[in-house]
Amino acid sequence: MAQKEVWVGIDVSKKRLDVALGVERELLQVSNDASGFAVLVERLSALRPELIVLEASGGYETALVGELVDAELPVVVVNPRQRESGTGLISASVA
Repeated sequence: MAQKEVWVGIDVSKKRLDVALGVERELLQVSNDASGFAVLVERLSALRPELIVLEASGGYETALVGELVDAELPVVVVNPRQRESGTGLISASVA
């Protein structure tokens, strides 16, 4: 049986990270600090996600991205203000 692809979304705020794991719709919440990063990196390393996506959040994401890169996890930071190429669409939360 083939392993399911796992995609991860992280909502970043000043004090916490809300993580949606693409496995069984699992949700995880950790603090946005070194102890939270350790828990998250351990969990994500075990899952081996295809991609981890998080929104640019005024710099609150910077330390987390560094930890994920150091752990060799596939991460991308998206900017909701950038339009979808060719469609003229913009994120509903910004429009």
